[in-house]
Amino acid sequence: MLTRLKDFFHAEKIYEYSILPFSEVTVTDPRRAERTFGGRECNTVVPFLIPYLVKCEERSNISVYAHAEDYHYYFKELSQRLKSHFGDLISACDTSPINEVECAVKAGLGSFGRNGLIINGRYGTYAFVGELFFSVPPSHPIFEGIERKETKALCLDCGACQKACPVDAICDKSRCISFINQKKRLDEGDQDTIIRSESVWGCDICQQVCPMNKNAEETEIEFFRQNRTPYLTEELLDSMIEKGSFERRAYAWRGEAVVRRNIKLCQKQKNALQ
Repeated sequence: MLTRLKDFFHAEKIYEYSILPFSEVTVTDPRRAERTFGGRECNTVVPFLIPYLVKCEERSNISVYAHAEDYHYYFKELSQRLKSHFGDLISACDTSPINEVECAVKAGLGSFGRNGLIINGRYGTYAFVGELFFSVPPSHPIFEGIERKETKALCLDCGACQKACPVDAICDKSRCISFINQKKRLDEGDQDTIIRSESVWGCDICQQVCPMNKNAEETEIEFFRQNRTPYLTEELLDSMIEKGSFERRAYAWRGEAVVRRNIKLCQKQKNALQ
């Protein structure tokens, strides 16, 4: 039975982690904090990065993070393994009551990029942020070998992401292609944005041009290396729905209709270019 959190992380092929007193994090949702902690005292938070990049030479029309199955399923499985080793601890990823990126940056796991993503020296921007919350203090033996990292400014402030973004979303997030192609209702301008972008789900332009991603390491986590679909068509969508695998995709939460609409809009641009 593992007794050190560090050993568990390494067995899971998670190598970027740190530690902070809970007093240093920013609670952004007090009501969610009440539900998450259930009145339990929290003294220590351990932020960690979940890398998801698998380099792909194939043509893609969905964001890299969505090529594999929904990372929420991975995190649920990870949380279950954590509890089997360390008891009923509290974990969060994307549903945290704290500012996750700020927590990771304070703990030295990276720095803020202009696009709002955390930039890590090992994985660039291709990582999800997760946290573990503990009632015990940072000096507890479970944290042996885990130290707070030195915060470094990794963003080069080169402006490459801002120059490359075709909709100027670095200055106005509401323009982001990823934001627009997840909307249920589109105006004419939104439709035109999707057609021109040829992006069915999400957008990676700002990540693709970031020089800090040039040598980003691929993930070793098998979950993100399996069941990959970089290019989504209506035929593949129909197959996913028929097999019952659609619900395990990151875009499923928005519903079949939104995804199918985006595929058809992108097909217009493809047909226009032929």
